[in-house]
Amino acid sequence: MKIRIAAGRALTALLTILFAETAFATPPAAPVVTVGAGLKQLQFDWNYVPRAGHYEVWFRSNPGAAWARFADTPSWRPRANVNISGHLLHWIEARYVIKACNPSGCTSSREISVSQLMRDTVGYFKASTPLSAGPVGLGGEVAMSEDGSTIAAGSSRSIDGNVVVFRKNSAGWVEEAQLMPSLANQERGGSVEFDVAINGNGTVVAMGAPAEVRPGTDAGEFPSIGAVYVFRRTSSGWAQEQRIVADSQADDAFGTHVDFDESGTVLAVWRRWGEGKGASEAGQSLGPVELYRHTSGGWVPLATIPVANDRCFVMDLSGDGRSLVRGCDDHVEVLAAPDWQRVARFPNAFDGIGPRPYERSVAISHDGRTVAARTRTVDYSEGEDFRTSVTIYRQGAAGWMRETAVTPGHWILPDGADYSPSNYGARLSMSRDGRFLAVSSHGDNAAGNGVQYPPFVASGTSRGAVYVYERRPSGWRLRQFIKPNSAALDQYGFGPAFGATVSLARNGKDLAVGAPADTSSALGIDGDQDDTSAPYRGAVWLY
Repeated sequence: MKIRIAAGRALTALLTILFAETAFATPPAAPVVTVGAGLKQLQFDWNYVPRAGHYEVWFRSNPGAAWARFADTPSWRPRANVNISGHLLHWIEARYVIKACNPSGCTSSREISVSQLMRDTVGYFKASTPLSAGPVGLGGEVAMSEDGSTIAAGSSRSIDGNVVVFRKNSAGWVEEAQLMPSLANQERGGSVEFDVAINGNGTVVAMGAPAEVRPGTDAGEFPSIGAVYVFRRTSSGWAQEQRIVADSQADDAFGTHVDFDESGTVLAVWRRWGEGKGASEAGQSLGPVELYRHTSGGWVPLATIPVANDRCFVMDLSGDGRSLVRGCDDHVEVLAAPDWQRVARFPNAFDGIGPRPYERSVAISHDGRTVAARTRTVDYSEGEDFRTSVTIYRQGAAGWMRETAVTPGHWILPDGADYSPSNYGARLSMSRDGRFLAVSSHGDNAAGNGVQYPPFVASGTSRGAVYVYERRPSGWRLRQFIKPNSAALDQYGFGPAFGATVSLARNGKDLAVGAPADTSSALGIDGDQDDTSAPYRGAVWLY
């Protein structure tokens, strides 16, 4: 009996092998593929292919690159969603194929171009409330959490100073909250710009209110004293955690720039004057930075980084909270914890501009070893001819060195128009690993829509742009050039100031771009980008 059972099992195994060899004697047929798009995603669907054991998604970035396998799916799932970074993809040259495979081999679909889907993969974020009740100039400030889950968008023109929080959940992106400071309706002096910072996982937001007037004082006599508001997200929602004020006098503009470390436990705040001095007695020193640490009792002072006989306008705190870069009149300096002494100084011309809340023209990597800073000079002999560049420095084994300088170019355009680079570098954002650098140019007048692969030489309307650079073994190079998807202009023929603010996340894989003069009256996410009925409503774009 045992011999018969063993023989039966052997026969069954032999028949199984013979059936398998017959079923997969040849590779399966080629799949027929359709492709669509979602926010930051390409969506591939294809027919069920008989005899396919599994499917593979392959990608080639350009004709000179090698094909790479991107993903696998089982035979019963003839679809795949591929997450992308729209600001890094070479849309014209990129190709995908789907392969149906079995033990005898794989058969590829036709090569699939996705350039027609570029616009559909870009997120377009607006506030959910109408113009009369909601923020105006959304995108005047933008900060994205490093994990890519949350965007805090400030309003450059709102009297109340709303910050709109967008968050990604299991169903996609939603507007989660509008944060309002506790003194929202208080009279303010000067401008109404608000700076915004966010921690690495999107649970803490700081809003600098440099134009705030101390309660009970006259705005004309004591203007722009300033304050910083910190909001925290808990299981019950967002709430104001603390209002931070310093020993400030008139025109101190405390909170002009704010920045967190990645953990959200160290907060850096730029102020105009130091040691409690007012504008009339501050001398030449300008731009000390106050550091605060979060404790169980709230935010408490950690350190003051003074300025000695200089004028410093902008700053950026490293993600590890141990380095700070500061841009001054004629130099850029790096300061390091624990005593916050200067560890590097680079000559750099800012041409005396600033401080301006909408400028953040220095950037530093998470570990504090890579720094970028804008240089902007004016040649008045040529009728205020701006010379603008961004210089990148890196700390190596032998110390700090200048790696390169990137520029917008000084082309003579085909129609004779001059290229306008004067706003180039007003905002910088560096990826956590120091590999990518986003450079704003909100007055850029090069032609084109969407993500473009350089070169680009045609002139157009001043709608703004963002330059994305990448550090490779051969050095830094321009990776992509980004214009707004829409060609919509306001009633005066001006563009949306696309690129007024930029923020990189996920080591450069996500990019948020502010366009505070966007004209669409759309509400919420992915509305009509081409509408022109609401000038200066503002918007945020997500790549």
